[in-house]
Amino acid sequence: MSKAGEGDLGRIAAWARQGHVEAQILHAQALLDAGDAAGAFAWWGIAASTGEPRALNMLGRCHECGWGTPRDDAKAEPLYRRAAEAGLDWAQYNLGGVLARRGAMAEALRWYRAAAAQGHAKAINLVARFTEEGWATPRDPALALELYRQAAEGGDFRAQ
Repeated sequence: MSKAGEGDLGRIAAWARQGHVEAQILHAQALLDAGDAAGAFAWWGIAASTGEPRALNMLGRCHECGWGTPRDDAKAEPLYRRAAEAGLDWAQYNLGGVLARRGAMAEALRWYRAAAAQGHAKAINLVARFTEEGWATPRDPALALELYRQAAEGGDFRAQ
């Protein structure tokens, strides 16, 4: 990394310590990218304590993926739900995944549709899959194909 980049990361860390939520989120991501999952978990926890939806979502990801803490969907779900209810598309998508894994397909589809309505390509792909398979919605291959096309055009590699 260049000296300029190191300086930028240092300034972000300093701003994070001063309580700037945006800096806390960026600092946590930088820590995760550098392999310090425990540090990222701690900083996303600090930022999430403010109720910031992106921080709540990423703290949920830590619980879901085991980044700096044991894997625990039961701890991830309420964090995703708070962020999803605030309108964050990634949290809506992530909440849908947790719900689908535990078999709450109708509720999962509701959250995938909420994220899809915001143009979230991965969510559009999953709405297509639910529609293709008839999970919690009538089976409609023609609609599924159109949704797969939209997801592919939005960049979702699975839909492509």
